[in-house]
Amino acid sequence: MEWTEYLAQQSAAPSPAEVAQPQGGDPASGGGSAPAPGFDWTFFLILGGVFVFMYFMMIRPQRQEEKRKKDMLSTLQKGDQVVTTSGILGSVASVKEDTIMLNIGDGARVEFLRSAVASVRDKSKK
Repeated sequence: MEWTEYLAQQSAAPSPAEVAQPQGGDPASGGGSAPAPGFDWTFFLILGGVFVFMYFMMIRPQRQEEKRKKDMLSTLQKGDQVVTTSGILGSVASVKEDTIMLNIGDGARVEFLRSAVASVRDKSKK
């Protein structure tokens, strides 16, 4: 056998890649093989979508609530009707840097930390 005959036989025989690939048409028609491995952006798109969802559903509302409470505590003044985190109702008798003095009724005054104020009641609802 000459080398030209050997090369002709080798070119006619299927390559190992062709043998491993099933027959069935192109991958777009649904009868072919799986897509070639490579970089897939869908994972990063889904991850980004989850992050955006978490930001708008959890992080942003929490920051807005913290800002609202900080503004409320910084604007406390004498005479405001407040509710503490323990549920005590009272009116602000005096305001200091970190504490407030609450008049809770019958001349009783109690000193609370500013951070213990949960909300300021609407003055029109007295």
